[in-house]
Amino acid sequence: MKQHVIYVQWTNNFGGLEKITCDYERYITKYSPKVLILKYNINGIKYKNEIRFRIKKPTIFLYLLYIQKVWKFRNSIFHLNNATLKILLATYIAGGRKIVYHFHGTRFPSDIFQRVVWKFFHKKINIIGNSNYVNTLINNKLKISEKLYLIPNLIDIEHFKFHTRQKHHPFIITYAGRFTVGKNIDKIIQIAKILQGVDNNITFKLYGEGPEKDEIKRLVELYNLHDSVNIYGFSENIFEVYKESNLFLFLSSHESFGNVVAEAIFSGTPVLCLKIPALEDLIKDNSFFVNTLDTKIIAKEILRFINDYDEVNLRLANVHDSLKKYLDNNSIIKRLESLYKTLL
Repeated sequence: MKQHVIYVQWTNNFGGLEKITCDYERYITKYSPKVLILKYNINGIKYKNEIRFRIKKPTIFLYLLYIQKVWKFRNSIFHLNNATLKILLATYIAGGRKIVYHFHGTRFPSDIFQRVVWKFFHKKINIIGNSNYVNTLINNKLKISEKLYLIPNLIDIEHFKFHTRQKHHPFIITYAGRFTVGKNIDKIIQIAKILQGVDNNITFKLYGEGPEKDEIKRLVELYNLHDSVNIYGFSENIFEVYKESNLFLFLSSHESFGNVVAEAIFSGTPVLCLKIPALEDLIKDNSFFVNTLDTKIIAKEILRFINDYDEVNLRLANVHDSLKKYLDNNSIIKRLESLYKTLL
């Protein structure tokens, strides 16, 4: 009988974490993967082998259903993708003992109760951080150092073909991701307003969904940017989005990894990012970072990118080669499978 690994996550929305699970399914076949979705979205990502719960909000009924399902598969490996402490407790209560908890974020519990619970659990389960920065936070916030692994996010590198960009008109600047506070998409709109008066051959294309989307649309209306800023939903063909872009602009203040940044680089799209610790794992060249959210300074940096576009592309090729080694698919899969093997 094959040993299952069950990936537990809150949603199947089109987010970075949820997309990674697609690649887990594709590559880690020896463990007959299943994906358990706590809040199933009928319009979300479809996995090959799903366990679905269609409950809109976390309730006691959801946790009871989850406990029942865990009991049924209690001898399986449970890989919890940032699924909260409550789900970890429910997994353990239901008899799950082969547990991997995978942090995909930078928010950590601050109350005493949660810290006490983590102190109990951290020697009984295996914990993965997806960047050096996240593991530093785990160590500092939760006082965990044992059974703590660093495994970067799995990105299917073969799906992305590196093509050196040619500067064309309009010069397309892209953002893709969640429209949430902290992503600083409002700053992108302000930058578009500044550049509109400098170079009318620059177009911004923003892709995604989220609670801040209506506010971003309002700002576009307010600044009369209809001709230079286009807003779309999540793209089902993100490869084409990167392919047509001249620059990927990412000003998020808090990231545990930065999937979209890595994808853009693998596609050959130059990036300009706010310098934050997690992205420093991916980009070993300071010329692709800004150290401020001052929109005037960032606008000037974008104009520099446009003027020095050939040099930017040469530097990006070196960043790409370094990143490809860091996120080597075979290496990441072997590390995950080795961890699973210790639980058998």
